[in-house]
Amino acid sequence: MQNEKTVQELLNEQNEEGMCFLVPHYQRGYRWQRANVLDLLYDISDFIHSDKKSYSLQPLVVYHSEKDNTYHVVDGQQRLTTISILLGYLGEKQIDIKYESRKEQQNRYVEGNINIDQHLVNQAYLTIQTWFEQRSEEKDLFVKLLKDKLDKKVNFIWYCTTDNEVATFIRLNKDKISLTNAELAKAMLLKRGNFTEDSVLMQKNIATEWNKIENTLNDDAFWCFIRPIEDNRDTRIDFLFEIIKDKNMLHFTPTDEIGNDRFSTFRYFYDYFKEKKASAFDSIWNEIRQLYNIFMHWYNEIEMYHYIGFLIIDNSNCILNLLDEWMKSDMIIPDFKKHLKSEINKVIEKSGCNDLSKQYKYNEERASDKTKCKPILLLFNIQRIIIINRNMNQRTDTQLFNKFPFYLYKSENWDVEHIASNTDNDLTQPSEQKEWLKTFLLDSSISDDNKNRIKCFLGLEESGDFEDIRQKLEEEQQQVLHKEEHLNDAEKNQIWNFCLLDEHTNRSYGNSVFPVKRRIIMGKEMGKEYILNDDLEEDIKSNVVAYVPLCTKDVFVKAYTANSTTNREWSKTDAKAYKKEIFECLNKEFNVKF
Repeated sequence: MQNEKTVQELLNEQNEEGMCFLVPHYQRGYRWQRANVLDLLYDISDFIHSDKKSYSLQPLVVYHSEKDNTYHVVDGQQRLTTISILLGYLGEKQIDIKYESRKEQQNRYVEGNINIDQHLVNQAYLTIQTWFEQRSEEKDLFVKLLKDKLDKKVNFIWYCTTDNEVATFIRLNKDKISLTNAELAKAMLLKRGNFTEDSVLMQKNIATEWNKIENTLNDDAFWCFIRPIEDNRDTRIDFLFEIIKDKNMLHFTPTDEIGNDRFSTFRYFYDYFKEKKASAFDSIWNEIRQLYNIFMHWYNEIEMYHYIGFLIIDNSNCILNLLDEWMKSDMIIPDFKKHLKSEINKVIEKSGCNDLSKQYKYNEERASDKTKCKPILLLFNIQRIIIINRNMNQRTDTQLFNKFPFYLYKSENWDVEHIASNTDNDLTQPSEQKEWLKTFLLDSSISDDNKNRIKCFLGLEESGDFEDIRQKLEEEQQQVLHKEEHLNDAEKNQIWNFCLLDEHTNRSYGNSVFPVKRRIIMGKEMGKEYILNDDLEEDIKSNVVAYVPLCTKDVFVKAYTANSTTNREWSKTDAKAYKKEIFECLNKEFNVKF
């Protein structure tokens, strides 16, 4: 049953009926920090000096136990305890609260060897004491309010449940959603009292602009440009408020402690609003608008989008330093881009991946350290896109805006993968031979006779005459198959044999030979998946969604190889051409070694 009860009504019921509260054992202890207590004091003070007649505390959910004539507190313990501490400090009768698992707890200051719950009660008491010492005129008003002697009411929203109290507690606390900093700030900034009758239209326009900013931030393509995928906060505009606070863009130091809990950002703006009053709204909103416009400018400028996106992948907190650099009074865009490139050089030099001749060895557990060259492969992909857009801009005075998808890069767990696997060159194992031969079944230039020979070989339980089949395929195609210069084991673990690929695609082809990988990747680029079913017939699955990085796709179509090489091998000729392309793409603007 829902109702409302003032603090004085609770005390009357306690006096007349001997009713008290019990905090059951399943409840956690008292956990309010100084900032939480200050929030309550300021809220009540603001209410006293407003024209409002009623102020509601958070819901107090109780279960009435007739056995011991107590109200078991299911939800609302923290605020109920704090109100009792407040009454004690004011010299009034306290709310009688017993704690089932902490029988020694007192809602007053206690000296001596104490536990964490009593320590926090003591801290709350001292916070209240300090607050009133600075505002002696408030003390009498608080007493009158809590004793129902003002023409105002402080009410608990009262729920007395008849359901099982533990089940109710679990239900109330499961997936509980509370207001975020931004939602609280929005309510504070856009409340009607901040606007005159002549500026109501401004209020509506700002509310519309607020929604526009939130909608932009809710676009994952934009959000994952400036934030890591792990930042899944409920209200993304919170991030802008946090930056303003952390960088002290308002040049303001709160007089009261704002704490370090999840609502510290709101307290910062609340204190600023309270002190600056008339000018606060414009100052806060101008900073929000400025940050949003900066991020939009970065997002829409092709080079800054890619270079900043790269740096944020390496360190998401670097955005604060980038803002400092951008906001320098003498900063111009060419100099800012030079700064970005300088920071990128630090990233690739720190990892050592700027040396393209470096070998990425396997350790004792056979785990490769190839992921160390991930930054240079990522930089290669984004620089290729930048160059394409530059060339387009020179020809048409427009930008193509073919952007690297940072959202997919972060959400799909892209990693560094071998182009030529570690087992596909010699083809000595029957499983390797069969995988290699399967690719010819998908080739329309191969005769039916040779396809039948392949199918017979694939159907054998034991190894057949693989060399005989390969010789006949050579004769038919009038080219040398499998006789390109190969990469040795050491060479396979250099950058010329690595590319970026999403986790799902890599798992789908495992350690397959090059033509199998090529078929899968090129199929996904077209939204299809090409496989051979159990009858060795081609089976095509449509609507396959996958983004293939530009340079990875170029690798598997051998776009970097000037001379013709077979599509069934990743040869040393191909590897050299690929490595040369990486160097030529990056060396003019970044410190790479060949």
